[in-house]
Amino acid sequence: MQIMSEYHLGPNGAILTALNLYTAQPERIVERIEQLSNNSPRNCFLIDIPGQIEAFTWSASSMILTKAIGMLMPVVLVFVVDGKRCQNPSSFLSNLLFARIFPG
Repeated sequence: MQIMSEYHLGPNGAILTALNLYTAQPERIVERIEQLSNNSPRNCFLIDIPGQIEAFTWSASSMILTKAIGMLMPVVLVFVVDGKRCQNPSSFLSNLLFARIFPG
């Protein structure tokens, strides 16, 4: 909401802008994950990416963020799909496109 009002954007523009703002400082994200991992007995982290899935899967920002985190630890991307929504062939193909595999 803050990005929408500050930059006079709609919801989709605000999501892309937020991703771009994070991409401008990936070292801060990596540092925060390092802090959490040093203070935690856990050996994995779940990072939820809210918002429009296409904004994350099709943006260069998401690849930059994923690679930055991947320098610290292994990264696994999971795209959860509702089986009911895959009964229609066009919805199934659409979900396959959204769940595309990141290169590299």
